[in-house]
Order: sequence, then structure tokens, then C-alpha cells
Amino acid sequence: MAIFEEKCFGVQCDHCREVYMNEHSGFILWVDKNSAKEEADDSGWLGDGDKIYCPNCAEINENDEVVLKVKE
Repeated sequence: MAIFEEKCFGVQCDHCREVYMNEHSGFILWVDKNSAKEEADDSGWLGDGDKIYCPNCAEINENDEVVLKVKE
């Protein structure tokens, strides 16, 4: 048996720091950046330039812009 180190990628909300987890598989890491981002996008996470936000922190407004939700 061989043990080796491999680079992997995950997604973390730039606002609250929550880590994205696939609700069906439980995975939090992927082998490439695109796969991690696509998985999060499919689950309602929102990208805005180089930032990404979880559904609890951001939404799309009437102008199709990503905006942070106001916490009360």
C-alpha cells in the first residue's frame, strides 16, 4: 500500500466562512476548482467575481446582482 498527498479543492463562503458540503454525498473536497465551484453553484451558492457566498448570506436582486442579505 502506498500513501501519497494530493491537492484538493473546497468552497468556503467569503462572508460567514461556511464550508460547502454536498448534501447527498457528504463530500467537501474535489479534485479541481471547477468541480468544486460547479457543485456549489448547483446548490444555490452564488459567485460574484472572485467571491462566493452561501445561500444564507447572499441572494440575487431584481437587477440580477448578487447582494448580501441584511442580518437583523
